[in-house]
Amino acid sequence: MRIAHITCVWPPYGGGVGVVAHEQAKLLAARGHQVTVFTPAYNGTKSRVEIEHNIKVVYLKPVFSLGNAAFLPQLLWLLRGFDLVHLHLYFVGSTKLVLLATYFRRIPLVVQYHNDLKGEGVRYFIFRLYTVLMLPAIVWLAKAVLGSSTSYINSSDLGKVLKYFKSKQFIVPNGVDTNHFSPGPVDNKLLEKYDIKPDDQVVLFVGGLDKAHYFKGLQHLLSAIAQIKEPRVKLLIVGEGDQKLSYQTLAEFLGITQRVVFVGLIKQTNLPSIYRLARVFVLPSYEVESFGVVLAEAMSCGVPVITTKLPGPCEVVGEAGLTVPVNDVKTLAEAITTILTDDKLKNDFVNQGRRRVVSNFDWQAVVDKLEIVYRNCIN
Repeated sequence: MRIAHITCVWPPYGGGVGVVAHEQAKLLAARGHQVTVFTPAYNGTKSRVEIEHNIKVVYLKPVFSLGNAAFLPQLLWLLRGFDLVHLHLYFVGSTKLVLLATYFRRIPLVVQYHNDLKGEGVRYFIFRLYTVLMLPAIVWLAKAVLGSSTSYINSSDLGKVLKYFKSKQFIVPNGVDTNHFSPGPVDNKLLEKYDIKPDDQVVLFVGGLDKAHYFKGLQHLLSAIAQIKEPRVKLLIVGEGDQKLSYQTLAEFLGITQRVVFVGLIKQTNLPSIYRLARVFVLPSYEVESFGVVLAEAMSCGVPVITTKLPGPCEVVGEAGLTVPVNDVKTLAEAITTILTDDKLKNDFVNQGRRRVVSNFDWQAVVDKLEIVYRNCIN
């Protein structure tokens, strides 16, 4: 099949949407499909074409862009000759262009719903208006609509629309390369690099530090670390973005600067070594989170996890980790302390977590499901 994937972000940008699109494209190409990815060329870079893992990645210079909402009119004429187009939502700046291009060329469209559009202040009202106007059109024109879990779809804006189009709904979870993200020894060079002592207890966070990922709840995790007075407990933060300075300022205000390490961006190829440094991984999102790829990656590496009681993350973790109420710093701090001090519980979560990811979220099995959806859309 000749398949086009369209995504507003692409590695090394931190964030689950780009990671998911990348892994799907890579495995589809490995299975013999001709895969082309269209994604914006951000930060003033020029349009270009790169070949990666037999994927043709076309970076398009936006006419204009607001955050990750890039306007790419080039898609109107570039989306020709494909058997199927796979659009990763949301791509606010260019979704309408993709709908027009696929509709008039009669190309089957698969849309993957990663999360509801959320924002604060004026962004909230803009996003609500966009959702009300665009989501029904997106679902109506799509051949198939993918969601990462039934529980998230039912609780999302998408669920309100899909109840009229149930035949288009397919559950295709996000995945993990369980061979790459696997348990292994601690890299002593990384301990030295990040000034981590052998008896330090590392709490890990991985996520975007930009406005688009405001909902990840890093401020709550920083506050929870401040409540844990044990000086050996250190927080490693992987990610970059325009809010990094505000998080650094908050760490200074809380008096925990010496216990917090901002690692920056880490390539997917190097992430397992970072996960293996951790005693516990925490994703304290307070809204929007539809899945939490980083939870599955951590579990696959044999790291116990803590997340919040949102439908998507809860379905990923199941009984293989701890869940806490959203925005509850005290309970989050208590949960971290529990895992750091209860070796039996920690080991139980390590074993359960690895088994759960291998059984449910291995990328090969996920892409098997994706290919079935594609074939149904084309036939």
